[in-house]
Amino acid sequence: MADSIKNSKTILRSHGHYKLTKGTSHRFWKKPLYRIAKQIIDIKTSKTCESGSLVFGAPSKYISVGASEDWAVGTGDFCIDWWQYQTLASPPPYSRLFQIGDWPNHSLAVSIENGSFLAWVSNQTGYYGRIQLSNYLNQWVYFAFVRYNGIVSVYQNGTRILNVSAPNNVSNNTDVLKIGEGSGNYWNGNLTNFRFVKGYSVYDANQTSITVPSGPLSNTPGTKLLLLAKNAGSYLLDSSNSNKTVANNGSVTWSSSFPDAICPSKPITTDIFGLMTEQGNYIQTESSNIIRID
Repeated sequence: MADSIKNSKTILRSHGHYKLTKGTSHRFWKKPLYRIAKQIIDIKTSKTCESGSLVFGAPSKYISVGASEDWAVGTGDFCIDWWQYQTLASPPPYSRLFQIGDWPNHSLAVSIENGSFLAWVSNQTGYYGRIQLSNYLNQWVYFAFVRYNGIVSVYQNGTRILNVSAPNNVSNNTDVLKIGEGSGNYWNGNLTNFRFVKGYSVYDANQTSITVPSGPLSNTPGTKLLLLAKNAGSYLLDSSNSNKTVANNGSVTWSSSFPDAICPSKPITTDIFGLMTEQGNYIQTESSNIIRID
């Protein structure tokens, strides 16, 4: 509140209703104060966190994480979720978003090909899905690829688009995880908050809908990789407890673009009068600043 009042001096002065007195007392005319205070609420905003995204979109331009027992989820639960901003329907014939193991031996993989969503769960040349997507290009979309008690579901912005029985044993611990490219094909767009969770589905795959996360994805129990892409200096940092090393292949870059749901801009103060108590001719703010009303 103190910052809001302090930063509002220019606005108040421009309306002819501001006069600085001694100390922290700010003298206003009572009626204009309400009108201008509402202006401050509408104008002053601030980011609530730090975020960004990874930029993909060329052959051999991808990130990778080394082979690990963490990728071998067995027949157990898992959740792989992320935010994406896809800019082309399918730059090459088969647009791999991520994969563990090259085709025809994918252990876990997702491809979005000319608007069709395909998923692999250790099913070799086969796949689950070919669900035709809508409202997925040139906008931020949240996807969750989960398995719970042998049931695999995929959610797009909270709505289930795929639901199949897939208790297949995923035992591959010798192939790297590639993001942005796979099997000689690449994906085009921005990606952030990529999370790989082993042994915990995060969501119940029997649900027809889930709540889209608000804020950055959390380091939930079982998280083996978490790429938040917070800033240009640490955009390949793994924020999970695994602290994995992420390799940059082909110069994947960082962008300040991110979905509003991860890091929304909010008013510095939502209701200036809701944070004040009037005592006679004075209004006391929570930060102990005094505003005198004559």
